[in-house]
Amino acid sequence: MLADVRALQALQHVSIMLKGAEEVSDEITVHASGIERGLVWSLVHSVEMSRSLVDALLRANGVDPEQLKAQPSR
Repeated sequence: MLADVRALQALQHVSIMLKGAEEVSDEITVHASGIERGLVWSLVHSVEMSRSLVDALLRANGVDPEQLKAQPSR
């Protein structure tokens, strides 16, 4: 982590990354079966819970997580 990145900025990026992980996990769940489906569901649940916590912190600091968009890499 860079020294000049503030915690709020880091949380914004984490929220975006977790949203992407959630979308990918949802897509994988559709194609999984048996034990794999259960494992992927567990992953989806963990990602959703993590994103909920991060988004709650963002909202508490006046940031609407639904308005965040991924920024292109430098």
